[in-house]
Amino acid sequence: MAPHWLEIAPYKNASESKLFNSVWSTDTENNPAFHDFFKVYMPYSSSDVYSGTRDPSFLITDNYTFHGKYIFQAMIEDLMENTWITSADKVVLMGASAGAMGTEVNCDKMADMLHLYNPDLDVRCISDSGSMYPYAVHTPNCDPHFLEYALYEVWEGESDESCLAANPGGYNCISINEGKESKCFFSKIIIITCTLSLSINVP
Repeated sequence: MAPHWLEIAPYKNASESKLFNSVWSTDTENNPAFHDFFKVYMPYSSSDVYSGTRDPSFLITDNYTFHGKYIFQAMIEDLMENTWITSADKVVLMGASAGAMGTEVNCDKMADMLHLYNPDLDVRCISDSGSMYPYAVHTPNCDPHFLEYALYEVWEGESDESCLAANPGGYNCISINEGKESKCFFSKIIIITCTLSLSINVP
């Protein structure tokens, strides 16, 4: 799915717009940090927190495809080919919830792709309400151990590459096993090895 170039339409009453009070706003008062950024919106279409590399499997995925990692990479490649992103002053990858987890697992990958063309490009990432919370804290039927199991075993997810480089096994064990934790999924681990400026926002 191609990225959407964001065009903020004028509103009769801009203050009532959901965009007006968010990072998408072009208003300097409401959005001092990003009001003048060129923005690209990527719809969430893969259900794998932008990490998956799994082809359809009758036994494992009921023939569903999980290619979130490839979709994300294709978006960056498209931006590099069709926009001036590699000559920008600063590039910020930002996501919320599943998008925040996608930010965590793709932060270094995006930077490496951009730095091939511009080594001095300032690349940063913001994870808003992603995976930075204790294992014991979660909503009912949303145990993070099962999420990790899905990431590695169902989606064949690939995590942050700097974390994977520091942990050649990728992860020590599927976290559903008692006493074991993923080394390269939840941001309390990734943040130690991420090579970029990574901001973690937890509500």
